[in-house]
Amino acid sequence: MAREFIDGGESGSIDLYNESSGVTLVTGIPDMSGTYCFYIQSTQYIRKNVLASDEYYVKERFRRVDLASSNRYLMVFYNVATVLGVVDMNLTSSCFQVWRGNFAALLATGTYVVQNNITFLLEVRYKPHTSTGIFQLKINNVLDIDFSGNTSPSILQINKIELGSGNFLSYYIDDVVFDNSAWPGNTRIQGIKPGGVGNSAQWTPSTADIEGLSRANPCVVTWTAHGLVSGSYVTMSGITQADWTALNAEHLITYIGVNSFSIPVNTSGYAGDYVPATDPGVIASRNWNCVDETPPSDADYVSTNTVDLVDMHTMADLVGNVLAVKCLQVHARGAYEGVPAPERVQLAVRTGATDYFSGNFSPPISLGLIGYKLWEVNPGTTNPWTPAEINAAEAGYKSIVVASESPSVSPSASPSASPSA
Repeated sequence: MAREFIDGGESGSIDLYNESSGVTLVTGIPDMSGTYCFYIQSTQYIRKNVLASDEYYVKERFRRVDLASSNRYLMVFYNVATVLGVVDMNLTSSCFQVWRGNFAALLATGTYVVQNNITFLLEVRYKPHTSTGIFQLKINNVLDIDFSGNTSPSILQINKIELGSGNFLSYYIDDVVFDNSAWPGNTRIQGIKPGGVGNSAQWTPSTADIEGLSRANPCVVTWTAHGLVSGSYVTMSGITQADWTALNAEHLITYIGVNSFSIPVNTSGYAGDYVPATDPGVIASRNWNCVDETPPSDADYVSTNTVDLVDMHTMADLVGNVLAVKCLQVHARGAYEGVPAPERVQLAVRTGATDYFSGNFSPPISLGLIGYKLWEVNPGTTNPWTPAEINAAEAGYKSIVVASESPSVSPSASPSASPSA
């Protein structure tokens, strides 16, 4: 057992958590990595169910905004609904504290004085036990709290971790890591999203009615909130009007605005205007363009009602001078409708010309997280990932059927990958 979960909010959503209340994602915060970080204030929190383990190491980048009139939970370790241990901040000293149970007994107080608007690395190791427990806390890799002994009201494993709920304490966190065997250290999380056609494109992209086509050179296409960029491709089909039927093909686009782009076709000499109200023409982008939005957009998607179809996408490269990669985590968003042929979804990573799949996930009825899969090592080599392998990898999903289970999903999907480096 080792790395269990990573998240830096880089998908633009908090779908990865089982419970949340009020927490928002914000941008532009100094000394945080990537684009997004979490903003937690008042009684807000995020909670994550984790693999049951005797101990956990939790890491986050922490930046306090203010400390007002109360000092409650900053980090809570649970077994189901039982609070095993708590980390909070002392109101008077602005130092971290660790507690047995739900504030049943104060175990230790650190010496590092937290100041507003200073970002630092916060790591906590917690092993709940009535006699051989461990509660440690590091600031910027330096041990600030080191307690051993009775750290929990009972000998139970940790299976849920909460971040937040500090009454009137406002702060930012980023680069969240849960590990059950080692200190995560000063790792940063990058979000990489689909950026091109992968080895397989078997799911069906969603379509939209063609809103407008101009008689011009080049032809200007109207598509509200299309989400495309120059260099993307669209396919038009179903057009029946004279002359305009020549546009029933795939086209390279040039971005004009959020609701329009041009295609390299000269329609200035066409006999009549295109009339969308009476023409059944539709437009679709390529598969990867349907699942590359950040934050996630449900306006376009891919879907299937056929078993064993795989969609793979090339992914954006890592940014900056990445010396080592600790893991790769792939997650996807989707839903099912009706009673389709596929029952489950598997997440996938492609490396070294081979596809590797996760276990089975059941998408929700309403659009949301399908699931996530973390590969701590390259599944093809069983060695730690290299930056070059991450840059060459593809990510995607597969529709499957499970014998002896009734049909339950017809997923739409939107994948992203998050390497911890």
